[in-house]
Amino acid sequence: MGVVELTDRNDGEQVERFLASVGLHAGPPWCSAYVHWVYRRCGQVEEPARQFAMAMRWAKGDTVWAKRGWEPQPGKWKRITQDGDLFLLYYKELGRIGHVGFIVGEDEDYLHTVEGNTNAAGSREGGGVYRRKRLKKGIHLIVRWPLVVPLLQPLPS
Repeated sequence: MGVVELTDRNDGEQVERFLASVGLHAGPPWCSAYVHWVYRRCGQVEEPARQFAMAMRWAKGDTVWAKRGWEPQPGKWKRITQDGDLFLLYYKELGRIGHVGFIVGEDEDYLHTVEGNTNAAGSREGGGVYRRKRLKKGIHLIVRWPLVVPLLQPLPS
């Protein structure tokens, strides 16, 4: 939380640490690199690291929920996620999954998330690490990887 890009070009000291965890330098989108970096900080090393530079690679976790006609049923809500699960977004214009982040809570209609390379408006080309609320009906996939994530800890300086 609190990381922002230096020049809005996928750069800055901490952003470059995220990217380095997957073998990249400043410039490319970094939501997936952020997820990979958090996993490494928690002692879970996912290899080959470079594959985790793409959000779609995280789809290979254990599927918790996939978009196949999700319909909210008022009054019948039951939490399906665990803190630390990942959500993935599909972009029609890309023809693929194009964004990934962590789930840190859930209510009847929304997932509460922490995600990198986003902004207050929810862009996949944002400028920092933010907490967000995302409508469940816009989520493509929720997956679980074997990890307990201390997401709300301040980042080291």
